[in-house]
Amino acid sequence: MNKKRKKKDSGMTLVEVLVAAAIMAFCLSGLLLAYVNLLSLTDATRAFTLANNAGQELMERIKSNTLENVTNSTLSNATINQILTNSEFNETTAWARIEVNEVSSTLKKVAVSVFFKAHGRAMWPDTDHDGVPDAGEYSPVELVNYVGYYTTGNFTQ
Repeated sequence: MNKKRKKKDSGMTLVEVLVAAAIMAFCLSGLLLAYVNLLSLTDATRAFTLANNAGQELMERIKSNTLENVTNSTLSNATINQILTNSEFNETTAWARIEVNEVSSTLKKVAVSVFFKAHGRAMWPDTDHDGVPDAGEYSPVELVNYVGYYTTGNFTQ
């Protein structure tokens, strides 16, 4: 008499299901962390673009003046704050620094730096960790332009 063996029920044990679920949860948590970091990076990039646009607008306002009127105080603080506010910043999240250096009597070097915060973090090397740009700290958004008289095909010096 041959007794036929019953085939084992095919399937997964509870332990196998729990191990598979733990592995899947671990992998999904890594993906979720990557997604959250990507969102933060996207917001920081957006703030960088807004700061760059504000810096370009400041530079254009400076360039619209005559050479004699281009100085460190060409734009008032109210004008600078208004431009930064239009770029979705405010007095506590963005600052601008304008430096004008005379290269010659007909040429000036204009540098516009925009310092900004994204998610409450200073987006520049804040060496003293006070959240306010100080002398010696540089900006990730720095635009440099030369303003001068144009005569006979060359800048005169």
